[in-house]
Amino acid sequence: MNVASINQLNNEAIALLERGDSPTAVAILKRALATLLEAENEGRVVEDATSSSVVQSVPIACIDAIIYGSTTSDDDLLDMYPRAFTLVTYQDGVGSFHQTILVILYNLALSFDAMALAAASRESSETNTKSTAAWHKNAIKLYETALQVACDRGRAEVNAMSCVLLAATNNLGRLQAQRLCFTDTKDCLRSVIKLYESTSDDTRRRNVEDFELLFNSLAPFLCVKDNLLPVAPAA
Repeated sequence: MNVASINQLNNEAIALLERGDSPTAVAILKRALATLLEAENEGRVVEDATSSSVVQSVPIACIDAIIYGSTTSDDDLLDMYPRAFTLVTYQDGVGSFHQTILVILYNLALSFDAMALAAASRESSETNTKSTAAWHKNAIKLYETALQVACDRGRAEVNAMSCVLLAATNNLGRLQAQRLCFTDTKDCLRSVIKLYESTSDDTRRRNVEDFELLFNSLAPFLCVKDNLLPVAPAA
């Protein structure tokens, strides 16, 4: 299974998300996910323990515009983590199938989340409300699936993909809070705080902006805030 073509589809979807075309991004990511699952079902996946893929976050301007342009404040909610993820594979390196499927699941969830966010920012109508509820439901299911995929792979996968898992858990908790599912929200909060605090200093240094965003979301819920901000890498 050559994951390079899947990563290319993922990058195309991210470009569409950046332009605000979430529906087309969803269609492309669904195609990528279907291809991955078909390969897995047919036994065409050979996982390489020496994968040379690195996860990088990508800011999505249209999501930022909605979040920071909002006149309402949800102080009791987690902030949305507004970035997608891409997998960068070193030259002649081997991409990881399971890391790829995790990134695709997260980005697909984020795309549905973005569609719901955009609809909610417009004038409300019965149609918009129904669509938003459906998109939220899809996003929740996909965030949960991404987290389950990582858990099934064990601790090494969790460490390698900590930024993606933190983002998925954070956004899942935010959606559960909006749905007034407080038990699920508390579970997400406990999980994301535990993962945040257990992430290595090296990972934080390599992903400073990501951890600043996550800290800003989690700060109201952290009992001890000292020494949690990421350390800037040395010049």
